Amino acid sequence: MAEIQKINAEYGPKLAAADAAAKADVQKEMIGKMGAAVQASGLSPDKYNAMSAAVQKDAALRQRLTDVLNAPPAA
Repeated sequence: MAEIQKINAEYGPKLAAADAAAKADVQKEMIGKMGAAVQASGLSPDKYNAMSAAVQKDAALRQRLTDVLNAPPAA
């Protein structure tokens, strides 16, 4: 899901730069945004997590998803 990728890209550097005290706050904010993005897509968190686990385990499925996400928008 492209929105989750954007959130990861935005918060990855913030997490890396955060000290121990701030890291929990940054993670909480990131998880909240991810949850909202998943629900806005019409998926339940459980369904998204199952799909994510399947993509991580199956290289062919991961490649298909990458191809779809990188394809130009339909005209």
